[in-house]
Amino acid sequence: MDLIRDDYQRELEESLRRFNMSPDSFVLEVTEAMLHGRRADQGIRNLRELARSGFRIALDNFGKGITVLNHLRELPFSQVKIDQSMVANIVGNPDACMVLSSLIDMGQGFGMEITVEGVENREQFDLVMQMKPERIQGFYISSALSSQDILRLPSHFDGATRA
Repeated sequence: MDLIRDDYQRELEESLRRFNMSPDSFVLEVTEAMLHGRRADQGIRNLRELARSGFRIALDNFGKGITVLNHLRELPFSQVKIDQSMVANIVGNPDACMVLSSLIDMGQGFGMEITVEGVENREQFDLVMQMKPERIQGFYISSALSSQDILRLPSHFDGATRA
């Protein structure tokens, strides 16, 4: 959905009514691209309006682009999803670990929930777990699943026990 379009809010509200959902049960993921360019001001105004309406807003792919760090402080993000490029070379690289850990700490310091994307193996998983993000995402946890497969998952998954 293009959140910069004039009719975005009407479309969202109709969808929520159709599925009997409230705005606070819904997380809108936006990419850094929405915060830049000629229509960025309109996009930022719309994000603030959506947050006032009760939607939770997640910044996706953080660390991949050129997001200004002030956006984390100034915009109504409730979640940040750190891009897989920040995870790719953390094994055996203390500097890369420090950068990732600092991003997690900074987001949590602003009261945001942090998801680390792109965790592909046990070594990355163990390192990221030590950094204590709220969520970890990647092929080490699971490959992409259909909605039917998701419904068959156990209600609690302890990825730390995966071999």
